[in-house]
Amino acid sequence: MVTDERLDELDPEALTDPIEVSRQTPNGVRTFLFRGVSYGRATEGPRAFGIYTDISDRKADQRRIKMLNRVLRHNLRNRMNIISGWADEVTESDDPEIAAAGQRIAETAAELNQLGEQVRLLVETAEAGGGAMQSVSLDDHLMPLIERVRTDHPDARLESAIEPGVTVTVPNAKHLTTAVRNLLINAIEHNDAERPFVRITVEPAEDDAHVRIRIADNGPGIPETEREVLRKGTETPLEHGSGLGLWLVHWIATMSRGEVTFETNDPRGSIVTLALQPGD
Repeated sequence: MVTDERLDELDPEALTDPIEVSRQTPNGVRTFLFRGVSYGRATEGPRAFGIYTDISDRKADQRRIKMLNRVLRHNLRNRMNIISGWADEVTESDDPEIAAAGQRIAETAAELNQLGEQVRLLVETAEAGGGAMQSVSLDDHLMPLIERVRTDHPDARLESAIEPGVTVTVPNAKHLTTAVRNLLINAIEHNDAERPFVRITVEPAEDDAHVRIRIADNGPGIPETEREVLRKGTETPLEHGSGLGLWLVHWIATMSRGEVTFETNDPRGSIVTLALQPGD
């Protein structure tokens, strides 16, 4: 135990990398995250103490989430593939009403498949949180992403203005591209304009020390109920978002020590801003 008067002698550089250890406790075997740190003046010789953090419940939750994720993705994907196949058969009906019903079924199946993919990304994002942050180049990672989105959505007009050399700090590059891709796809696929228009720009860090990635569109705008759910940080049975895309962006921003904000575009549409800390 280190007394208060000796706290100033702790050497933060001497913290060991955390390791997982198991210990027998009155509540059974528990899993702990162990860190060691040395302290003391050189004349007294090195001293050390250990910090144990009980992570048993966290580990159990992670195992449950992984299991549920596998079951959900596997079962959902297989069932949706079957439904999509039958929906394609129905859309070929000579009866216009039956064909239209088949089309709606196919679209709903595609939406559920997308939801399963978003669940997978949410789990991967959560697993990668808490680690070391890294500096990522925006133009190196976003420009190829933008080109892929253009190819997948040729009917949309997608413009970009990204200065070379701008970097941000995120858990890893995949977090950055996942967040931006979700914002771009959301701006295009939920756009009711005759030709969807999306513009992505980057504002380098200035006085507020944030790099701002802005995505503006000419769609119907993000409903206030969706924004309110994200501001509160929780959902209720009577108040929930229409999907997981914005939640995914919100969580990635939070893990990156940044934020997501929403504005109304002029004359219509939305502007979503992903603010991240600059890289090295």
